[in-house]
Amino acid sequence: MSSSSSKSNYESILPQVEGEKVDIDPLTPPATVASRRSLYKKIGLAVLVVSAVVIISVGLMGQSGPPAPMMEGAGWEPSTPAMPAMGGPPMPSPEEMEATWAWWEDIRKGVSSAYHSAANAVSNAASSTVSAVKKGVTEAKEAYNNGVTEAKEEYKEYQESAVGPMSGDSTRPSPWEMDIEKKMAKKEEDGGTDMIYMNHVDGMDILVTAYGDSDQGASSKDYFLLIQGVDTPINQVYSGVATSSAILNSYRGMSGMNLPVDPYYHPYPFATQTDIFNECTNQNAVIKNSTFDGIQVPPGGLVLGQVKNMMECNLPHEKAWSVDVTYVDPSKVSVDDMRQQILDALEHPGKRVIVHYDRSEVGQQGGAHFSPVGAYSKDKDAFLIVDVSQYKYPDAWVPAKRLYDAMSTADICGTWNYPQAQEDLSPESLFTHDKVTYLKALKTLGCRPEHRGYMVVTVGEGED
Repeated sequence: MSSSSSKSNYESILPQVEGEKVDIDPLTPPATVASRRSLYKKIGLAVLVVSAVVIISVGLMGQSGPPAPMMEGAGWEPSTPAMPAMGGPPMPSPEEMEATWAWWEDIRKGVSSAYHSAANAVSNAASSTVSAVKKGVTEAKEAYNNGVTEAKEEYKEYQESAVGPMSGDSTRPSPWEMDIEKKMAKKEEDGGTDMIYMNHVDGMDILVTAYGDSDQGASSKDYFLLIQGVDTPINQVYSGVATSSAILNSYRGMSGMNLPVDPYYHPYPFATQTDIFNECTNQNAVIKNSTFDGIQVPPGGLVLGQVKNMMECNLPHEKAWSVDVTYVDPSKVSVDDMRQQILDALEHPGKRVIVHYDRSEVGQQGGAHFSPVGAYSKDKDAFLIVDVSQYKYPDAWVPAKRLYDAMSTADICGTWNYPQAQEDLSPESLFTHDKVTYLKALKTLGCRPEHRGYMVVTVGEGED
């Protein structure tokens, strides 16, 4: 395109003002020119509107006579006395003033009425919206609660069809019926926890007395073997892993006992919460790798059977060993049975004891928990729990009956199709905090209720 043609097109869109082109720089882009032209039109329109308002106002103020001032004797008789000698338009009569103010009052009332009507309409609309939102929230809560109830009933039917109702004490509240705070309050009503912690001088005195007693000293030695290898859980669901590591480390120095070696501590053998996992544990206990941790997804934590398999995967092949689990079903295991079996294990040099219990049943904050047993006091009839979660509680003497009650509680997922069933979990259920989704995940895992209990690990049985 030639320059003359461009100029011709450019000039054709220039705005015209009083027959002449506006003095605009030829380099101004056409879009800018068009924008200015629109602006000019808007300014002109605004001037017309203002002029009209002025004309109408003048007309209203001088309804009884012409707007322009006129001198007497020009053929027009004003309805009001003429202005003083200084001249000017005639003063409106009182009737005209009153009519003008009445007109403005009508306008004010109209505007006020319109404002209040609009305000009422907005208020009514807001009230309706709030009511609708409240109704929606209420309906959502009801739907959620109904979903939880249906999921519980469905899961209960599944449990009963799979393994039948739980045996034992049928009056024991389920986890859904009794939260931690209520259970702890119940324990206080029953006479308190009767627990003595090792950060108190009384706790240490009990240990010294038990260890120095020739009749029961053998049942207290495990405490000193365990504390040399206790490692605080790396998170709040790893008590089973930390307990397993502590048990393995308590055998350190035993002939033929080959502990795993953590790369951070190489070449020194020491069981940790990372080197305890291996190919055997991945196949038989829990899936744990760089991208997936089966302990931190539903059902959450470990069950007795998984800890048993984890121990078996790490015990030496060169030595005789066994891992025996006892579920504390009140209809099958009495408190006397439990006391004697754990006491026998404590007195054996090659045996260690792991307990799986409900913290809230002994008056502590929390739920299911694993820890080793370090000693027994005949005077107090209490077991010394070597609590691996040192960030939460120190070691404590727990009365035998209290420990029995805590182990005889029911775990709604005390056993399941571990570890492969976790591969069938949906992505949204892996880290869910929703009860319905969690219960559905338990069904996918094949969860079945089971009592908690204790485990006796034996290494070198039968050797001198």
